[in-house]
Amino acid sequence: MDQWKQAKHVKITDINDLPIEHFFHFSTFEVNFESISTNDLVRLCDNLFKSINFVSCTIETEHLLDNEEIKNALNLRPSDTANKYYIPNSNLEVQFSVGYDAKEISIRKV
Repeated sequence: MDQWKQAKHVKITDINDLPIEHFFHFSTFEVNFESISTNDLVRLCDNLFKSINFVSCTIETEHLLDNEEIKNALNLRPSDTANKYYIPNSNLEVQFSVGYDAKEISIRKV
């Protein structure tokens, strides 16, 4: 478990039930969840915003994301780039995948 806590980057596919808290300490991560709740995304962003080490992450899901629900929950504001948003009073930028198969969200510190 100590190796997990010391890791800076992780890439994991096909996660069914791993608590989102396990990703708070990574600088970068790429994960593929079966699904992720809006509440988990809010908690994740709250913690990543506070992290001095966080750089970026990509979360892909097996199920479509409810982009409108996520935008409302995170109070996202549009940027000058399509499908890219920022969280007010934070240093985080959020980008959604586009098209019919929208199952990916990327978060990065700006």
